[in-house]
Amino acid sequence: MTETLNWDHTMVDVTKLQDAIDYFNSKGLAFTPGGHHEYWGTKKRTRLFRA
Repeated sequence: MTETLNWDHTMVDVTKLQDAIDYFNSKGLAFTPGGHHEYWGTKKRTRLFRA
């Protein structure tokens, strides 16, 4: 029997966004600006994974 995984998204909570961006970029995982949440004072970056 084969199961299919429908992976929607993953979240990584960091305190220094630019440091995390630099780290993941160094591993070959580029992220693009994904917006921000003014109410919470948070920002995000997104990465699309394709099979």
